[in-house]
Amino acid sequence: MKKIYRACNLCEAICGLEIQYDEEKNEILSIKGDSNDPLSRGHICPKGASIADIYYDPNRLKKPIRKLKNGTWQEIDWEEAISYTKENIKSLQDKFGHDSIGIYLGNPNVHNYGSQLYGSRFIKSLKTKNIFSATSVDQLPHHFASYFMLGHPNLLPIPDIDRTHYFLILGANPLASNGSLMTAPNIRERLKAIKERGKVVVLDPRKTETAEFASEHYFIYPESDIFFLLNFLRYIYVHKAIRLNHLQDLIKENIINEIEKILSMFPNLENLTEKFTKISQQNLNNIYKEFLDAPNAVLYGRIGVSTQRFGAISLWLIYLINILTGNFDQVGGMMFTSPAIDLIGKVEKRNLYKRYYSSVTNTPEFMGEFPVSILADEILTDHPQSIKGMIVIAGNPVLSTPNGNQLRKAFQKLEFFVSIDFYKNETNQYANIILPPTSPLEHEHYDITFLTLAVRNYAKFSEAVFPKQKDSRDDWEIFSQLMDQKRTIHPQELLNQMLKNGPYKLSLEELKKHPHGIDLGSLKPNLKERISELVLFPSIFVEGLKEISKNMHSFFGLNHHLALIGRRELRSNNSWMHNIPRLIKGEERCKVWIHPEDAQKMGIKENQFIKIKSTNGEIEIAAHITDKIMPGVISIPHGYGHRVIDDISWINAKNLTSNASINDLTDNHRVDLICFNAAFNGTPVQILV
Repeated sequence: MKKIYRACNLCEAICGLEIQYDEEKNEILSIKGDSNDPLSRGHICPKGASIADIYYDPNRLKKPIRKLKNGTWQEIDWEEAISYTKENIKSLQDKFGHDSIGIYLGNPNVHNYGSQLYGSRFIKSLKTKNIFSATSVDQLPHHFASYFMLGHPNLLPIPDIDRTHYFLILGANPLASNGSLMTAPNIRERLKAIKERGKVVVLDPRKTETAEFASEHYFIYPESDIFFLLNFLRYIYVHKAIRLNHLQDLIKENIINEIEKILSMFPNLENLTEKFTKISQQNLNNIYKEFLDAPNAVLYGRIGVSTQRFGAISLWLIYLINILTGNFDQVGGMMFTSPAIDLIGKVEKRNLYKRYYSSVTNTPEFMGEFPVSILADEILTDHPQSIKGMIVIAGNPVLSTPNGNQLRKAFQKLEFFVSIDFYKNETNQYANIILPPTSPLEHEHYDITFLTLAVRNYAKFSEAVFPKQKDSRDDWEIFSQLMDQKRTIHPQELLNQMLKNGPYKLSLEELKKHPHGIDLGSLKPNLKERISELVLFPSIFVEGLKEISKNMHSFFGLNHHLALIGRRELRSNNSWMHNIPRLIKGEERCKVWIHPEDAQKMGIKENQFIKIKSTNGEIEIAAHITDKIMPGVISIPHGYGHRVIDDISWINAKNLTSNASINDLTDNHRVDLICFNAAFNGTPVQILV
């Protein structure tokens, strides 16, 4: 029997695992949390305990499959698959140009270092501008705020939750996500420690798992966060509570003048805030006062804030409030990591916005990508420069991006479609060929992305558990072969060089001597070493506020509709985990949550199947009546909607009783006012009984 220590790379928490393994039988005997991992401290969630189920899953693809003319699938060898894929990509680009190929990168790409290191090279080799990713249905507003305020889109501040005294959470549920843009395994114990020394306060339209555990929870109406934040800014101004501390010399603007300009746009702000948030002014003022009175505090907003029409402006205001209250780049506030692989270093601002526009919808790029909300239009529109072929890498955008039905139509129109994935799913059922990489436990791993978002500085290398099967390919090998590279450098060599060039001058050899990981210490103030100017009031956000103030009724005039929000669950990550029996067993989770008052008005009973309609579609789903959702709001979990089509291989997912996709209701034209991120939260819907 052998013990292997590695990180679980199924979600952002990257919990340490202790895996007992029988080498002779090639069999895992047990998986539990690694108590010696300095970041996760023995914590493990149900996903980590089930990571081997992906390897053993009989539905997982292990060899390339190509769709025949009669619609059936045929297994082919790798040489033929690579040749077929390259020929079809080249043929389309020769005929229609480089931009005739579109690329969609799913979330799992950032959970796989081989894909990160070689996927970007492959994409660059295609010379297409039509690049899309899960970023624009998730955290794009965070990147916008960082780019325009700090100069780099990936210089993302992290809540220093291990030392804060007041944790104010807006639209986030870390007990389900294990942290998000905040790698914080064992989050329950971390929140418990905050409650012992201070307070955890949650504002959310749903009484989430985190809200139930918190010191206090307040219902806040979807998309009203901007008023909560503007009113907080007003409170800071009125009470002369600006504390810039060591960041003072990075700021060139006249702060008071800029705040006065903003507040003048909303002359009745206190009443507007109470009206739209549905939180009393007394409770609002108590929250603001407690935040300011705390020894240190941090305001954190996440998916509920970022995936709405005012997400980018709200994230800017969250950064601004943390800065103005002296809680930015300070212990117990919003801080920045010092990772072993620092991809940013000293910021040299480059233009990463509006360098070019999409061919059909004329949408600007940001960070070299277009928002996925325009993808279907860029395919379906009859235009000489429309997208003719797609490469989808580890993604299922039919279920995870808005208006899935329109995207289904778009993918069926493509002349060529290749998927790099080890499952057939609702998206790649339309592909011409699927190239399956190895599963997580068959290759080594280093968390390039999530170690830059961790609540402690930390480094860990994970060895493969299972030997790679003879006729299989890691994703980096697939990319390398599609590029026709003559000499391929193993990702471990690249990783070793990146570690040696990093701030701690580590090596891969050194990391391998520490299988539990190396603790590199608490977060430290370092912003002044990274940037030369801190821009508090970028014009793009101020202009956005002007537009909101001038068009209040058009933005907030649909109160006769119900507001739809999403929901995340601990036992799944987007649509990934629904084929694992132990993760989908138990009580049905794909239900619409509705408040008792709304249910009574419409005569809805528990578990009754009801129809929900939006401007884009209609679904049928079972109802769960609960006071854990605020009146006027309903909630449907994200990532469901698995369909029985042909011989699609999600066998267990097909057996889900209530199995509706929230994205058959969401609108791909309902986007963030500033950055075009998908605005899932607050989608107006009606219930048909």
